[in-house]
Amino acid sequence: MHETWETERICFLITELCEGGELFYHITKRKHLTEAQAALIMRQAFYALCYLHNSKICHRDIKPENFLLYKEDDESHIKLIDFGLAKRVSADEVMNAPNGTPYYIAPEVLKGSYTTQCDNWSMGVVMYIMLSGKPPFGGRSNKEIIESVLKANHNYNSPVWNGISKEAKDLIDNLLCREADMRFTSQEAYQHCWLTEQKEKEFKDVHISGDVFTNMQGYMDSLQLKRTTLSFIAARIPEDQIKQLRMAFSKMDKNGDGQLTIEELTVGLKDCPEIAIKGDDLENALEIIDSNKNGLIDYTEFIAACLHSQNYLKENHLKTAFAYFDKDNSGTITKEELKDCLKSDDFTLEDDEIDKLLFGVDQDGDGQIDYVEFIAMMKDSMMN
Repeated sequence: MHETWETERICFLITELCEGGELFYHITKRKHLTEAQAALIMRQAFYALCYLHNSKICHRDIKPENFLLYKEDDESHIKLIDFGLAKRVSADEVMNAPNGTPYYIAPEVLKGSYTTQCDNWSMGVVMYIMLSGKPPFGGRSNKEIIESVLKANHNYNSPVWNGISKEAKDLIDNLLCREADMRFTSQEAYQHCWLTEQKEKEFKDVHISGDVFTNMQGYMDSLQLKRTTLSFIAARIPEDQIKQLRMAFSKMDKNGDGQLTIEELTVGLKDCPEIAIKGDDLENALEIIDSNKNGLIDYTEFIAACLHSQNYLKENHLKTAFAYFDKDNSGTITKEELKDCLKSDDFTLEDDEIDKLLFGVDQDGDGQIDYVEFIAMMKDSMMN
């Protein structure tokens, strides 16, 4: 999400453009997808769901209409959308409100007592539809569909299933399990052999360049203001421009939770023996890159740390970033604006720290940062 603004009646959300439209439309154009196409989509879908569930969010409306293709006719980059029914939940929290769409709704939701496992049932229905072109639980009315869902008896009688692997069917069976506590979790699904094979194909040619970690070292040596600006830019760069970084992050994120531990980072570095960051340096890297101080490297933190200034610090990005800090649109960034922009839920910079930061950027000594000084800071790779 890039921006929001509100009127008295409406809240506008400006999000990135996904040109490919709904997965539902993509399936109906082809009647059903090949197993390879479905595996590519399900790998990404479960990656998204692992991140959500790890963040204690239940989507509650998983269906093909709520996945978008980033580019037309390209299954390699999809997005999960529409969080209108989503709910923050505590560990193993039981929900009661009946939410969802009849074809995709889990039996326990209909019974009025469910957990995040309802999302995994819906994913099983999506996978079944992708491979066969038909829902596993049908009916001529919502009443008949719901009755079919409650029985939870899916089958593979259609001829289209004859060419589908037993591994794919096994994953569906473990997702469309009537007993929620026996059903696969999103992480178990992401690590299922059918998706492991897909990940091996997808990541086989993804190599982590030594430049990535050279950039990371430069990020660590930068002023906090520069690091914050890079994080701001990283969240707004079109993803087709950072495909290799996105894939490198996914490859290192072994458990699919959308965050890198120091162990995952260490294993990732083994693929790039020329990288010099080792041991204590690695722990120091994680501490600096971890801007929200949760002990992990999140996706945007990783992208920010790995951006190469010559490729990504374009004028349009820098102008937008400067405007973010210059809250009153005066043409300069004041001490108060800096303090406000650099604070988080966990900490606020002390006045002496803000003064030190200002001193490092404010070349004319007027106690403010103008646009020329801001650009100089962002393009000075040696500044620390």
